[in-house]
Amino acid sequence: MKAFAPATQLDRSGPAGTRGTVLRRAALVLVALAACGGEAPAPSDSVAGDPGDRGTAPALEGFTVDSDGHPMAVWARIPEDPEAVVLLLHGRTWSSLPDFDLQVEGEDLSLMSALAGEGIATYALDARGYGGTPRTEDGWLNPDRMAEDVHNVLLWIASRHPDAAAPAVMGWSFGSTTAHLFAQRWPEATSGVALYGYWKDPATEIPEEPGPAEPARSPTTAEAAASDFIVEGSISRRAIDAFVAAALESDPVRVDIRRTWEFNALSPDSLTVPTLVLQG
Repeated sequence: MKAFAPATQLDRSGPAGTRGTVLRRAALVLVALAACGGEAPAPSDSVAGDPGDRGTAPALEGFTVDSDGHPMAVWARIPEDPEAVVLLLHGRTWSSLPDFDLQVEGEDLSLMSALAGEGIATYALDARGYGGTPRTEDGWLNPDRMAEDVHNVLLWIASRHPDAAAPAVMGWSFGSTTAHLFAQRWPEATSGVALYGYWKDPATEIPEEPGPAEPARSPTTAEAAASDFIVEGSISRRAIDAFVAAALESDPVRVDIRRTWEFNALSPDSLTVPTLVLQG
């Protein structure tokens, strides 16, 4: 597997994701942990980030990176002279921009902006069929393919920051298991992983059952886009509406995933890099 450079610029921009405060703190802790070689920083260390101290976030950029002949959309906010590098992996339903770069005037919701404002070169990958990345010809996506794409994109990212440590990886929900699968196969390509909302029970095997012959290509819905926001007062109505609009624009058709039993290869003791697990 190889990632090819130079990449071409994507011409798309748009709003993106929530869960900003918790994810920002997690990513900053992960980067600090990786920088310390796996030793947790002291409680007094400023790894959580103070929004009042951040500089202006750099502009959103879009790239197309070749992964074994398939064009992958990669979004980035890159400060001058970054201190570290991180790659964000989205969840099952919504792509990178709704998940990680939601822009709502007067509200601090963009994880990518927050991390870039802290001096971290922040990248986010759209998996095949999500956001700016086209589907494969057969319309399906599977875990092994996702992990290989992450590896290829990380090689490309690392080539852009030759003087930095290997990029850290943060996976949200479905992206957490993808990050785990990648990291246990190519640990040399990352300095650490954060697994947020990890859903796979290590003691449970996913049965190897045949699925449908053709992908369903079901339309996504506003109801589904708003379904995460169930705690009253945790997010403004304006932000929910912005997320719903961004999610439906970026991902109008639900991606079809098969062969999820490939996640049975995951093993808790397989991670040899600094690892942060966040589980509600």
